Amino acid sequence: MTASPLKQLADGLWEARADLYSAARAIHFPLRMTVAARQDGGLVLISPISLDDALAAALARIGEVRDILAPNGLHHLHAAAAHARYPSA
Repeated sequence: MTASPLKQLADGLWEARADLYSAARAIHFPLRMTVAARQDGGLVLISPISLDDALAAALARIGEVRDILAPNGLHHLHAAAAHARYPSA
């Protein structure tokens, strides 16, 4: 799975996309993480995707990840890995 670079959607709002494939079930899942800026300059990752070094560097250029939000069971797949990368979030 390779994540797309961050794409700015609006002031203080970005997205990154990735794809998840299940060869065993021949299923393709498009994934999207939303990144929102907090008023204090920190970042919130909403429905985190797999964070490679390039995506982590892009995030670091815009702020410090302070919160990770996985709104339901379908969006938690990469939350633990995101927390491991950003343990104070």
